[in-house]
Amino acid sequence: MMPLRQSPWSLLVLLALAPASLIAQQSPVEPPAPAAIRTGTLPAVQETVLANGLKLVVLSLPRQPVLSVTLSLPAGSVFDPENHEGTADLLAGLLTRGAGTRSAAAVASAIEQVGGSFSAAAGPDALTLQADVVSDQAVLAFGLLADAALQPALPEDELVALRTRSVAGLEAGLADPASLGGRVFLLGSYRGHPYGRQPTPRSVRAVTRADLVNFHRARFRPAGALVVVVGDITLAGARRLAVASFGRWKGLRAAPLPAVAPAPVRRNILLVHQAGAQEAQLFIGTTTSPGSDTSYYAAAVLNRILGEGRSHRLSRALGRDHLWATSAGSAFLRTARLGVFRATAQVTTETADSAVRETLAQFALLRTELVPARELERARDAVTGTFALRLQTASQLASAITEAHLLGLPRTYLNGFRLKATTISAGQVRAVARRTFAENGLTIVVVGDAARLYRQLGAIAPVQIIA
Repeated sequence: MMPLRQSPWSLLVLLALAPASLIAQQSPVEPPAPAAIRTGTLPAVQETVLANGLKLVVLSLPRQPVLSVTLSLPAGSVFDPENHEGTADLLAGLLTRGAGTRSAAAVASAIEQVGGSFSAAAGPDALTLQADVVSDQAVLAFGLLADAALQPALPEDELVALRTRSVAGLEAGLADPASLGGRVFLLGSYRGHPYGRQPTPRSVRAVTRADLVNFHRARFRPAGALVVVVGDITLAGARRLAVASFGRWKGLRAAPLPAVAPAPVRRNILLVHQAGAQEAQLFIGTTTSPGSDTSYYAAAVLNRILGEGRSHRLSRALGRDHLWATSAGSAFLRTARLGVFRATAQVTTETADSAVRETLAQFALLRTELVPARELERARDAVTGTFALRLQTASQLASAITEAHLLGLPRTYLNGFRLKATTISAGQVRAVARRTFAENGLTIVVVGDAARLYRQLGAIAPVQIIA
């Protein structure tokens, strides 16, 4: 029997004769209400400590045959020897360039043959190595990390090449207004604290292979080190591999960072002179809190309102409303002991003083007024959504778990972040703004032509010219 077919005209007639209520039910015009934020869907992480003091953290995710393994050590740039800033960065760059019985070429070949990746980087607090592989190559991942940490080759020719590239990059950065301003801002904000120290061409040239060996010997110890494993593996399996790879590693915990407080600050403007510049780079901010401070939930929402994303207060005030800035934004940079907040903008020279005043006015609004409900809701939704999207892969999760441990955050941090962020109130946002935007504690850096900027900026605060 042939199936019955309806012509398009007959369908239109049926729709025309259908009750309005039925059509309304079939074609909703409003989106459904959002579901409630859940506390989290990740399995609980498992932890153990090896006999030598090495901490092992495992998040078992057996759905995909992938594995990400990180090894973090308290060997970040904050521990660079004085006048040898850049030591941690150079060491990180060499750890994947030969270790154990493998040359640089052999290391690259080993990881490429299995379609994985192997990298190392030094942050302010820690030096971290990461290997990403399919799960049946777990032995290789642990082996590469162990060789790099316990017996790096640190070849002299590779050091010379890396040091040359690093110096060239630093020299280029010193010629770039945005990079130069960022360096001056960190120095001015941290005011003698080790977090403010940064590599220079001179300090990097001073680093020798013997310096790297001494730094490695002093900072690479199992006690205080952290291995995070995420993917298709059990705690028992990860522990067996960790013991086999790192069990012979010995050493007491490396020396901690001395307790240092930034020197007192008085309100002034650091004006970095660049003769003939047609634009000015603005940096305004201050140091904040240790990374474990619970105020960072509210700080994330505050930052979204002020200077993160496509449409925020700084972009509207400096860009859309006044057409002063070609770019503007803000960020909270989190470290274990002392973070920093920074607002930035690129503006024309003629409007630099107006842009500084307007940025300070935006700070004052957030410090004194409650954020409107709708603006607060959008910011919270954006923060929670962005956070979830950054936890999609085993590699992302391993990095996030590592960062949480380095900052001293609780085990529940990843699963609980979205729920806590979505309950942030306007009062909490204002409280963080009052702590962050205290007028007397702000550092203001302007990079531009001092001959055209000095008088205008001097009407805002005393100006110190840096040539």
